Amino acid sequence: MNVGLAIIFLLITIFTEVIVTDVRLPPTIVKSPKSEVIYRQNERIVLECLAMGPGQLTYEWIKNGAKMNLNDLSQLEVTPDSSIITITSAGKFDEGFYQCWVTSPYGKVFSDTAFLKLATIDVGSKDINPMTVLEGQPFSITTQTQKSFPRPIFSWETARNTEDTTPQKLKLDKRVQMDESGNLYFAYAMKSDAMDGRIYKLVSFNQYLDQTLGGSYTRVTVQDGNLNSFAPTRAFPSVFNYVGVVGRNISLRCFYSANPVASYTWKIPNTMDRIPEYSTDNTKLFIKDIRQQDEGDYTCTATNNQGSSQTILQMVVESAPVFVLPSDRPHNMNVTEGDTVTFRCSAQSRPEAKTVWYKDGDILSRDKMPSRMHFSPDEKSLTIEKVCRDCF
Repeated sequence: MNVGLAIIFLLITIFTEVIVTDVRLPPTIVKSPKSEVIYRQNERIVLECLAMGPGQLTYEWIKNGAKMNLNDLSQLEVTPDSSIITITSAGKFDEGFYQCWVTSPYGKVFSDTAFLKLATIDVGSKDINPMTVLEGQPFSITTQTQKSFPRPIFSWETARNTEDTTPQKLKLDKRVQMDESGNLYFAYAMKSDAMDGRIYKLVSFNQYLDQTLGGSYTRVTVQDGNLNSFAPTRAFPSVFNYVGVVGRNISLRCFYSANPVASYTWKIPNTMDRIPEYSTDNTKLFIKDIRQQDEGDYTCTATNNQGSSQTILQMVVESAPVFVLPSDRPHNMNVTEGDTVTFRCSAQSRPEAKTVWYKDGDILSRDKMPSRMHFSPDEKSLTIEKVCRDCF
């Protein structure tokens, strides 16, 4: 799982004398477009890029890796210097990654990347899915294909039909649970789950669009069976391997089929130096602001009067690249022509970050660099011998 990429911009100012009056500086980006822009259909979007530096500054915009022709696009407004572009009526076509490149006589720099994504919600068919289950046995109602961005908030209702304007909210409890994807799980079936012929209706609420739609309609028929007690049994799809990222939040889930319904206890890794939070019924464990020491095995035990069962959930913690020491990152340097300089770029991350070096916005690679430039074996150091003003 890639959680980041270390990109370093270097500034080398070369002196030909002890006192130099002509210090040529490449541009500096002082304002980048927002990193993520979620928009509605036909919304107006402004992408702004601001740079400073001596000489004439030329702005270019890149979309999905290709240069944009700012003179050949409809529904696009551009400032005279091209530092600001405005999409006047954004649609699906405008989704993608945008970046600003700024060039001067003394170098090139590029802004942070902006990602544009259209907010949508479409829960699909209104067909009613019939389902027959056996009393006393576990079952689940899975969500049908949905298209929603950002991810919606899910809940369930029961209704007389797909057009019912006064549905009833479905109450979740220790026997009936819902996961993060909206799937509904029943620890065991009861006659009342047939809801007297009413249908189950998944409700999806898109917060960004402030819009709610229904879908995944299901009618459940419960056949005669028995409600005999049984020990906790793993009957539902489960996630056993989690990936957490330092600084973010995560929830771990544990739910068993059992009659009577199970009670749950958790055992956390010995390395964890704090107490996590739990849901009211203990089926979920929440970790906020993940740390490296939260990595390890989390054991969930489900118990009722018929027995118990355990599940081990393993969490691996990853981290984005971070420069721990000032000496780990390169710095701007003033040097004399003919000197040898070495830049260090060593970021700590998990998994290990790939280090990429750029000169004036172009990637430096071993096979295209002059012989006086070379990387260390791990590419975390760049050495330039016999520095000069105008040579590559």
